[in-house]
Amino acid sequence: MKQDMELIREILLHVKERKDTTPKVVTIKGYDEADVVRHVEMLLVEARLLKGKISLPTRGSSLPYIVIGDLSWEGHDFIDVLKNETVWNQMKAKFRDQLAELPLPLLKEAGMAMLNSWVNGKLGLPSDLNE
Repeated sequence: MKQDMELIREILLHVKERKDTTPKVVTIKGYDEADVVRHVEMLLVEARLLKGKISLPTRGSSLPYIVIGDLSWEGHDFIDVLKNETVWNQMKAKFRDQLAELPLPLLKEAGMAMLNSWVNGKLGLPSDLNE
């Protein structure tokens, strides 16, 4: 499976916008259920950006059953970087096809640097982020 940063961003935004932390299955409109489940599994287990539980596939399904309660501390930090449209568009423009190939911690670090530059620009401080 190829990492889809647009889907990762959508999943994290979806979880952040919830009104409560009751564990629920994540569904993202316009995306295949299997792709969402695999990305949620990656974010939960490998990247530790989500808090939730993975259960074995139910009868008649090859996909694990995953419920998500909330973002982890790291998840909140990462989505705070990705939700800024200026930073997100800059990341997509600068990394293009390599966006899906970069490790999430490196993307977070790069995004934090871009967000810092964007904030500095808003404050009238030196900024190297081209808008």
